Amino acid sequence: IHIGFTLGVMMAVYVAGGVSGAHVNPAVSLAMVVLGKLPIKKFPVYVAAQFLGAFAGSCAV
Repeated sequence: IHIGFTLGVMMAVYVAGGVSGAHVNPAVSLAMVVLGKLPIKKFPVYVAAQFLGAFAGSCAV
């Protein structure tokens, strides 16, 4: 099971890495805001996209 989870996260990072910096978790986005690597204005958009992606994934399953 953990190999499947690992491959899923790896593919998410690979696919989203070039577009969003592989922010697949709101905690990662928050850390980037705190470190100054993500503007605070983009934070709500990133989190909304992450929640919508999680919702779409749960609907697909």
